[in-house]
Amino acid sequence: MSGKFLTGYDDAAAVFDDFRVAPEDRIGADILYAHYENEDWCGSAIVVFRQDGALFCVEGSHCSCNGLADQWEPTRTTVAALRMMPKDEGDRPAFTEFLDAYTALYGDAK
Repeated sequence: MSGKFLTGYDDAAAVFDDFRVAPEDRIGADILYAHYENEDWCGSAIVVFRQDGALFCVEGSHCSCNGLADQWEPTRTTVAALRMMPKDEGDRPAFTEFLDAYTALYGDAK
C-alpha cells in the first residue's frame, strides 16, 4: 500500500524533506497517503501515515516561499474521522480510494 497514494511527491523521503521532519521522527513512520497542491506560490498538503500501529494525519499549508517546513504535527486519527474531512481536502477521489483500501486491510479502528 505504501507509495501508491502519493500525489505531488516522488516518494516518502520527499514528504519528510518537505516538512523537514527530524530523522528520529521518521523511524517506523509508513506514509500511506500524501497529497500536495501548489498554485501561484501557495500550497497545501495532507499526509496520512502509520507508526507503532496507530494512524496519524498531518496537514500543512503555506503562501509565498515559506513552504511546509516545521509544520509536521501529527494527530492521531481514525478512518472514520478522515472520512469526515471536508470534501475539498486534497484529491478527494484518490483520498476515498485510499481510505477504502486501508479499511480493507486494517478495518476502521486504527
